[in-house]
Amino acid sequence: MTTSQRVRISLAAVLTAASLSLPVSTASAYEALGPAVVLKSYTAKVKCSKIRLSDNNAVGFVFGTGRGRTKPAAVAAAKKNANDSVGRGYRAKHCRTISVH
Repeated sequence: MTTSQRVRISLAAVLTAASLSLPVSTASAYEALGPAVVLKSYTAKVKCSKIRLSDNNAVGFVFGTGRGRTKPAAVAAAKKNANDSVGRGYRAKHCRTISVH
């Protein structure tokens, strides 16, 4: 059975249930499609300078990792992870992307 046939069968089941006013669960719609569809996900790693806010000096580096559906979303999540992990009185700045895959 091809994907287009599975989609037609699934749509027919959903439309039939809708016309009969029956509740349609998303699980039953996915079961009609067959194997699960995998969405692409990206993982990013960044390296940022750890900045002390009191005197605005760099005092080391901090690393962050993040995941997202797009590369920019993964990098943004990694930067947020790095900034969240530095602690009070510090900030992650000048982040450099190490890898995105």
